[in-house]
Amino acid sequence: MGHGTEASSGAAGPAGGGPVSVLVVDDNEDTRVTLGMVLELEGFAVRLARDAPTALEAVAAARPDAVVLDIGMPGMDGWELARRLRELAPGGSRLLLVALSGYGRSADRERSEAAGIDVHFHKPVEPDLLVQVLAAARKFAARRQEPA
Repeated sequence: MGHGTEASSGAAGPAGGGPVSVLVVDDNEDTRVTLGMVLELEGFAVRLARDAPTALEAVAAARPDAVVLDIGMPGMDGWELARRLRELAPGGSRLLLVALSGYGRSADRERSEAAGIDVHFHKPVEPDLLVQVLAAARKFAARRQEPA
């Protein structure tokens, strides 16, 4: 694990439509792989990406329900990744974007909101809290449905 995008099968997830799919984007391999394993144990279908360009390819290939992303990545940071994910059509606006970052100042949270990130967690985050937020990804998407 840890190179490019890896697909993983999650355990049985929430009722209706199989497990919630989550893309984890972090340049730190230990963080990326560990978070992926924790989410799989919680029943999510998890894919991993080591950087923003790989994440953009992964979302274009198989749109997840949610993306958990680091902010402080080399090259394209998480804020720019979030802006680009929001621009993807169709459905970029329906992705649940969750920042999991060492950047925790109020200015960082404001930047996350401006970039289109829905939830900004400062590391370390309580796993149960992250799981609760991600489990609601499909309800979140339904509320953000774009007009037909």
